[in-house]
Amino acid sequence: MILPLDFRNYKITPIEILFEENQREFEWTAITDKIAGGLSKADLIQHEEYLEMSGHIKKSGILRWAALRSKRKIQDLSNYNFIEIRLRTDGQPFEFQMEYKEGWQDEKLSVTIDLVKDHWTTWHVDMDDLKLFNMQEGYMTRRPKDEFKETILRYNFLHLRDESSDFKLDIEYIKFH
Repeated sequence: MILPLDFRNYKITPIEILFEENQREFEWTAITDKIAGGLSKADLIQHEEYLEMSGHIKKSGILRWAALRSKRKIQDLSNYNFIEIRLRTDGQPFEFQMEYKEGWQDEKLSVTIDLVKDHWTTWHVDMDDLKLFNMQEGYMTRRPKDEFKETILRYNFLHLRDESSDFKLDIEYIKFH
């Protein structure tokens, strides 16, 4: 089979994304406000059946965030109605985001995850509940267009705080329905 030179830019339609030890289809990175001069830190620990992100948000100026971010992979989610995510948090809210534009600071499709502390939860996100989010403006009043779901580039689990605090997120899977 001969593949085009830039086969990485072809769209895929994921069914599920697993965060277990032997999963290699999606790669994940912890990033923080350090890329913009902040002082927060985040670490990743791979467990047998899930991925753990933990760290500390350090208040410094207006920058206070940490995120678990997937590697870029163009995806078409237009045929899905909801997303199922199995995760556990320390009780602080996170944003689940889907990027459809290239830049980190560009708007994203987003929804707030607010769960019971230290309790594994299967969380359902209706695709119609996703809102436009921008790091500078927060949630935006414009309604997302359905065609955004045809070109999802990557996913984020964003922890954005007004004060300094420790944080923890464990994630087992994301499934698309």
